[in-house]
Amino acid sequence: MENKISNNKYFGLQLIQSPELEDLSERFMGNGKKGCLIILEKVDSQNNNHPFLKKVLQSVDLNTDEDCFIWEKEPDESILLGPVLRNYKATTLISFGVDTQSLGFNFSLQKYQIAPLESGKILMADDLTKIEQDKNLKMMLWNSLKALFEK
Repeated sequence: MENKISNNKYFGLQLIQSPELEDLSERFMGNGKKGCLIILEKVDSQNNNHPFLKKVLQSVDLNTDEDCFIWEKEPDESILLGPVLRNYKATTLISFGVDTQSLGFNFSLQKYQIAPLESGKILMADDLTKIEQDKNLKMMLWNSLKALFEK
């Protein structure tokens, strides 16, 4: 089936619709071996969040290169996430600073609360820059990640 990517704007967001979403694989970083999809807003090169993200994920025994898919979405971009989760067999989704509407969901979730999603779990959090600068948000994220990945 051929991918269809729409260049239309919906509520000011570019909407990507693709049943296969194979083209997104070029935009994902990492191998995703543990089925974890991390989504964050793309930031400029001077404000790189990757060292902090790496440290956060290491705290729950995840390697950013091997265990996770990481997608930096453009600020005006939106996606239908259901097909992505199925195609890439992602069982855990962590969104840093990206709201549920930008992920193609018609509901909202409270930040730092784990919720069921398809055959996995989802965690919504503030953007990494905000978390890195706020001790309380770091603690909230740590507690949520411990609960998300407890065995």
